[in-house]
Amino acid sequence: MRVSIPIRQYDIFVKTINPSSPAAEILKTAGYHRETKNGRFERTMEISCTADELKMLVQLATQHCPEVAPFFRQGFPKRPS
Repeated sequence: MRVSIPIRQYDIFVKTINPSSPAAEILKTAGYHRETKNGRFERTMEISCTADELKMLVQLATQHCPEVAPFFRQGFPKRPS
């Protein structure tokens, strides 16, 4: 699964978790990404992880950094209506 998080929110979240945790290991593998949106560059960090790892990241973000949790939730596939 892939999740894209603005760099500012990524940095805030990284500071809230234990550097030796499994979540920190996942976040260390994130890659810098830049794309154009509405005529402006948007810089993000792209995180690749499994569904179970994504669930863990959502839980940690919800507990420690709620403003970041929605970015992780967007990584889950959309349910058909």
